[in-house]
Amino acid sequence: GGEGAWDYLTVDAPSHRLYVPRTTHTQVIDEESGKVLGDISGQKGAHGVAVVPKLNRGFITDGGGTGAIIVFDLKTYAVLGRIQTVPDSDGIIYDASQNLVLAVSGDGGTLMTFRPDIDPVNGKVVSIDLGGKPEFLAADGAGKVFINLEDKDLVAVVDLKSGKVINRWP
Repeated sequence: GGEGAWDYLTVDAPSHRLYVPRTTHTQVIDEESGKVLGDISGQKGAHGVAVVPKLNRGFITDGGGTGAIIVFDLKTYAVLGRIQTVPDSDGIIYDASQNLVLAVSGDGGTLMTFRPDIDPVNGKVVSIDLGGKPEFLAADGAGKVFINLEDKDLVAVVDLKSGKVINRWP
């Protein structure tokens, strides 16, 4: 229930939290009781959430408007800052093995990377051109990320150490 469509749900199994971006807000739900624990407002086009428990931080891709990633506190759900990105910021994950938050922008055709301890107000992301429109991504835990390019019917493989696209699979 509630207002807004949703895109990607994120489960934080150890804390029993379910994060549900709902276009203009993101709900935090206790997965055992179904109770809404928090509701983070102020988004224009929320898509996904990544959590980094060791830093008590969460990150919401806000693809609406000019694009941003909202940084929030995992305990209080207070917004800590808004990092400017490119429009249509969409899928987002945390790769613990590389200690990187990874997000994609469909309209921008980019993979965006940053450390989870980024300054939540003045921090900058590194963008890697993917040569297509990404939708979602998965990391292998060994320094590579796989990103579907929905307009090309390909999967781009990015080496996070070099910051380059190293392959595209049909």
